[in-house]
Amino acid sequence: MTSLKITQLNLWYGKHHALKNITLPTLNQGDVIGLIGPNAAGKSTLLKSLLWPGNAEQITTYGSNDITHISRKERSQIFGLMTQSPPQASSLTPYELLWSLARALNLPLSNEVLQTTIADQLEQFGLTEEALKPLESLSGGKRQLVGLTMLLLRSPDIYLLDEPTSALDLHWRLTVLSEMRNIIKAKEKIALIALHDLNLALRYCDKLILLNNGELIASGKPLEVLTEETLSEVYQVEARIETTSNNTQRIEIIAPIKKQNRFHSKGDRNVK
Repeated sequence: MTSLKITQLNLWYGKHHALKNITLPTLNQGDVIGLIGPNAAGKSTLLKSLLWPGNAEQITTYGSNDITHISRKERSQIFGLMTQSPPQASSLTPYELLWSLARALNLPLSNEVLQTTIADQLEQFGLTEEALKPLESLSGGKRQLVGLTMLLLRSPDIYLLDEPTSALDLHWRLTVLSEMRNIIKAKEKIALIALHDLNLALRYCDKLILLNNGELIASGKPLEVLTEETLSEVYQVEARIETTSNNTQRIEIIAPIKKQNRFHSKGDRNVK
């Protein structure tokens, strides 16, 4: 089984130490990992640092290979990033955008196979009616779905998704995460997904990584990371974990905690 290991990840913006000596749990094929934390915790920064290391320092291995210092082109063949921003509104249609992307990347697909692949992916995410409409006529949520199909067309080994459901309604939030989970499992890929909705993270992720102020606070199984104590200390809310009638767990947020005393750890509190 091919795994990804990231250790001693540090990143600076000038004098600002944005990511502080982070070592992620081992990411294995088939894993759906949720990246959670308050605003400015470092979630987006961490995802971008994996694809575009820039001024980040890290030790990275993928399988038996050290990929710490590989080129950006080589790294983009392993990692694929879906950013928070949907594809820019333009006169291009989703179909044209996906076709041009496939040909720009030299994907080894015949015209017939590519046509079928694009049609299937657009149908999978409810975009068939919008396939030949200009992107500028689509809502932000629809364009976000187009952005997801662009990532799926690339089919990287490791999917990096930054708030992929932020512009979607409840139906498509559930659908996207369910479909992505199925794809990751069936194709033995790896997904690292930044999420603000903790109940979605609890429901669809195998493991969670909790960040705050650029530090790794906890990592492990969802119910080991999302405790009432952690929600109080990191998110500054009073909350409880409930078991539903179908024997699943959900988080009920009761009230914000007025006293602002953000949780800071002097060392990583990793849950094994």
